[in-house]
Amino acid sequence: MTTPQRAHRRLVQRTYGTLADPADAARTWADLAGLVRGAGSFDPSCTTFVAAFDTEVPAGGEAAYRHLLLMAEEDERRHASEDPAPPRRTGVDFVITVAGQRFFVSLLLLAAPALSFTPCAQFTRGTAIPAPRCSETPVLWD
Repeated sequence: MTTPQRAHRRLVQRTYGTLADPADAARTWADLAGLVRGAGSFDPSCTTFVAAFDTEVPAGGEAAYRHLLLMAEEDERRHASEDPAPPRRTGVDFVITVAGQRFFVSLLLLAAPALSFTPCAQFTRGTAIPAPRCSETPVLWD
């Protein structure tokens, strides 16, 4: 059996208390920004960060958007990005910038909610599967 030189995918998962809670949003931002700024531990071409939450309520898209707004405020307060901007909805998903890195964010509703942060850089390479475009405003069906 041989060991691959580089992992094909890298998933980092952390658990927090409540989606849309200001303290948990600040911790989510700190963990994600720490990952982005970490020496060699973050590869935007293959790293995905998942923030799982212990509580079931609130679990909807509005709570996810509120959580991301709080994270964007933390990013701006800490001057972590050159061009801070609020999170943007892309249909049912979102795009946010944390520590200068743009992420496509999906809300996962399992037993409890989770947010999946995938760097937009992963969607700029050619793929056989259609992927969201983080740099352009999406075209939504009427």
